[in-house]
Amino acid sequence: MTRILVADDEHLIRDAIAGLLDLEEDFEVVAQAASGDEALAMALKLRPDVALLDLQLPGPDGIEVARRLAPSCPDAGASSSPPTAAPAT
Repeated sequence: MTRILVADDEHLIRDAIAGLLDLEEDFEVVAQAASGDEALAMALKLRPDVALLDLQLPGPDGIEVARRLAPSCPDAGASSSPPTAAPAT
């Protein structure tokens, strides 16, 4: 079972991703976070196998969260999702 943390400040996006992942037998969403600080705290406490991180999180962004987690959770993978908002025209 792959344990996953989902971090995105948009709750609809976060809930949708978590819901889709929960449909897979091999995945378990162990935490959801709305900010970089929350993602860091949850990841350090729960030690997920994968952290799916929004690039534009409030507080430390997804890249900074991944950088900070690397020494503490060296076996965990981190993936960043692109921003969810459409570019202004």
